Amino acid sequence: MRRLLMVILLAAITLGASTHAPTESSPQFGDFRVTHTLGEQINIEAQVQSEIPIQEVWVFIQSENGAEIIMDQAALDSLGEVTYTLDLAQNPLRVFTNVSIWLELKLENGEAFSSETHTYFYDDNRFDWQLLKTDEFQIYWYEGGADLGQTMLNAAYEGLQRIRGHVTVPQPEGVAIYAYASAMELQDILLFSGQSAVWVAGHADPDLGVIVISLLSGPDQTLEIKRQIPHELTHVMLYQKLGTGYDSLPQWLNEGLASTAELFPNPDYQVLLDKAYERGTLIPFADLCYRFPMDAANFQLSYAESTAFTRYLQQTYGKAAMEDLIRVYADGLGCEQGTEAALGVPLSELEADWRQAMFDENASFNALMEFAPWMLMLVAVLAAPVGLMIIGASRRVADSE
Repeated sequence: MRRLLMVILLAAITLGASTHAPTESSPQFGDFRVTHTLGEQINIEAQVQSEIPIQEVWVFIQSENGAEIIMDQAALDSLGEVTYTLDLAQNPLRVFTNVSIWLELKLENGEAFSSETHTYFYDDNRFDWQLLKTDEFQIYWYEGGADLGQTMLNAAYEGLQRIRGHVTVPQPEGVAIYAYASAMELQDILLFSGQSAVWVAGHADPDLGVIVISLLSGPDQTLEIKRQIPHELTHVMLYQKLGTGYDSLPQWLNEGLASTAELFPNPDYQVLLDKAYERGTLIPFADLCYRFPMDAANFQLSYAESTAFTRYLQQTYGKAAMEDLIRVYADGLGCEQGTEAALGVPLSELEADWRQAMFDENASFNALMEFAPWMLMLVAVLAAPVGLMIIGASRRVADSE
């Protein structure tokens, strides 16, 4: 009910504002100031003047690509100073996003006027970021020297070439890559943005063109750079290729494409796959279409399976067929039907083909082995009566003699 009233009020104010063109006697907006404390609050201050007394001041806030507009009443003192504080714990906004902010005045005579829209960049202002910039990429980091930034930039270009070996993507423009010195600091960003941060070491907001990665100092740092940046860059480039169709990609394909773009594949994936196959705990791909399980073991196994399966499809069907597969999924075709439309084989059959190729699995033998326990049970059930029949027959033969 409260949301409905706010929408009605917004419509009324906007309609009033639109019917009054600014004149010399119109209210004046000036000295607009915005600051923020990451994850806590955004503070808005402005100066307004009006010949006609101001009854109410409303503030409107909308994040980039955000459908919902935050609307609330601001405070106004006798000197025309407007103040407002947005509680980010109650209204989280994605970090590294442009936020549109404007004011609406309602005068005592019933007229309404709006200010111009101000754009404010809500970033992580806890660190003194270093920057290395090209037309395609903006590299940010705060711990390490210039060589770290250059290594990250090189990995971005190398990753782009690897991605283009698998799928055609447009030329990136201004993709921002932020490197954190620990996974915990990166996970804080996701929590402040209202997103899940479990098990996350790297993340992309494809619609914003923003990538965040975590890089611990040490001998494996370069390997992590060449793994994380191409992976997250794949998500951004797929979004730039597909637009909103990106959200229709099955999770196994989205993450599989990202993982096969990594310059240094994860060596643990093959071990996970072999163990899961031996234990009979491989996850069916029908269960990996929309989301991955969030427990640690199955989360990693989901990535391992998606990577191996996508690589199998790439090697078996080629780039053109993978382009078709991405297109039909982006057009909204279902998870099972997408592979049949693009590759001529339903997902369930493709999974059986992959298992046979991956683990040298014989489908007929496995089917027989699945029935083996039932066959043993049948033998056990029939053994007693058959034995009694044999004994009975033996006795009758002995008696007749």
